[in-house]
Amino acid sequence: MGDFIQLINKMKISLKQFIFSYLKCLLWACAYTIVALIFPSMVGMIIDNGIALNDFSKVIKESMGLLVLGGLMILFQYLQKLSFASLSQEIIIDIKKTLIQKISRTNYLFWKQHKSGDVYTVIEKDVNQLENLLLSIFSNGITNVFVVLSVSIYMIYINMFIGVVVILLAFLFATFQRRIGNVAKRGMTKLRETVGNISIHTNNIVNNVLPIKMLGISKDIIDDYCRNLRDYKKQYIKQVLILNHVQSTGMAFTAIGLFIIMIFGAMEVLQNRLSIGFLFSLTMYLQRLYNPIIGLGNVYVSLQSFSPIVSKLLEILNNTNEIADGKYTPKTHLSGNILINNVKFKYSDGANYILDDFSLSIRSGEKIGIVGKNGTGKTSLLRLFARVCKAESGSILLDDVEISNYCEHFLEEEIGFMLQENYLPDWTLEDFFGKNNVENAEKMMNDLGIPLRKFSKGMNSRIGENKISLSGGELQKLAFIKLLLEQKQIYIFDEPTSALDLESEEKMITMLRKYLKNRTCIIITHRKAILNICDKIIEFK
Repeated sequence: MGDFIQLINKMKISLKQFIFSYLKCLLWACAYTIVALIFPSMVGMIIDNGIALNDFSKVIKESMGLLVLGGLMILFQYLQKLSFASLSQEIIIDIKKTLIQKISRTNYLFWKQHKSGDVYTVIEKDVNQLENLLLSIFSNGITNVFVVLSVSIYMIYINMFIGVVVILLAFLFATFQRRIGNVAKRGMTKLRETVGNISIHTNNIVNNVLPIKMLGISKDIIDDYCRNLRDYKKQYIKQVLILNHVQSTGMAFTAIGLFIIMIFGAMEVLQNRLSIGFLFSLTMYLQRLYNPIIGLGNVYVSLQSFSPIVSKLLEILNNTNEIADGKYTPKTHLSGNILINNVKFKYSDGANYILDDFSLSIRSGEKIGIVGKNGTGKTSLLRLFARVCKAESGSILLDDVEISNYCEHFLEEEIGFMLQENYLPDWTLEDFFGKNNVENAEKMMNDLGIPLRKFSKGMNSRIGENKISLSGGELQKLAFIKLLLEQKQIYIFDEPTSALDLESEEKMITMLRKYLKNRTCIIITHRKAILNICDKIIEFK
């Protein structure tokens, strides 16, 4: 429960607001409990005051009251579930939004420590399972607590001996549930790890179907995937068995409780200390008591199962490996002056420095080409500019201001990146380029050899629907066009022509000359042709 409260505190909804909303939900739970407590007594009154006395008019009268109570039970339960559903959805949406916002600010270190498949599982599966915790478990759990307490008190009021024995059985059952719950918690932790591995495998297969087939490793990949599925099946069945143990034991306790009520209740009836109607109502109260107890047992087991889920959510939300946002937002655009002073950077303690006392000065509007072998720090420099990595020492100044001091949103507007692996969101081409840029985008697409007629719905075509028919070079061109249309002050390209043929590369170079006038530009490349537009070439060794 402490972890869940901590989770609520991480969201926009305040703990005070959550408690207030929850109390409103509990009002319907209390109303349902009161009506449910009266219902069996009405049955007893029908037997004692109507059937036993051969008074059919009282049977009709009391039965009408019973029907009204039944209707109220249905109504209050409906309102209870509806109010809890509304509250749980509000929380789930808030959690997902908070998670995505948190993840969008994570840096390189975060992704070294977390598997992408595990993070995906947290967002898409764990949060949805949390809805079950909020809706079914909390809603039903609170109601069951009310019912168990009220029924226990009333049974003791009707008959002290029977009530006390039945409650002792209930405590015995609750103790057993607690032990089962601890086992369920351990099992759920292992199950989550397996689900995370399956998510990673699924993403890899779906995103790389054609390369897997072309490399001839389909069978090995599928066999590995199936092994994970079999592990999941074994662990899932174990969790199901745990819940079945709980339910079976609950049925056994119900049978024992009925045995006690019928034996000792019959003795009370024969000695005229208890009416037949009250005896019958006691059997109904037993069901009212044990079904909620079974439910509470399931709640406890489920809470233990959900504990690793909440812990994983908190692990991400409490993560400190994120991009530090500065507060400085200039009133004008950057001029594009860059000064790198004695930067030292390595990816982990004990590793060699990727950049060791690296310095570089770039004037506004200057074009710098960077070449060198893999692993010499070219991409690392790009990550430092994007602030997903942080230098151990030294500084990177933009217009004489340390890059970490700038507001993140400002830098996103001023610096444009083109990566080796381009990410194109599943938007329409119109949304991707911007409505005001449609005409220029179409012309640039034609210039680079991607005519708009290639897309069946023109600018209303979704990129995701067409990715399978687009080559890597064509996707690279689309990303390149979008970047130039954004008119950044500083451009950083990482192998912008790596997927292009020589003719397309020449067209892109011509476009760079046209659009990058008076813009500061860093081009990381292994291709010599694009270096012709650079004012200076630096080799990383």
